[in-house]
Amino acid sequence: MQIRRIARKLGISRMTFYKYLEKSPEEIAE
Repeated sequence: MQIRRIARKLGISRMTFYKYLEKSPEEIAE
């Protein structure tokens, strides 16, 4: 999935999403 689509679905900004990218996939899944 594209970052834009994910960010839009989660209702967050891309900058906020980039912070999630720093975390592990397991943390993001939660």
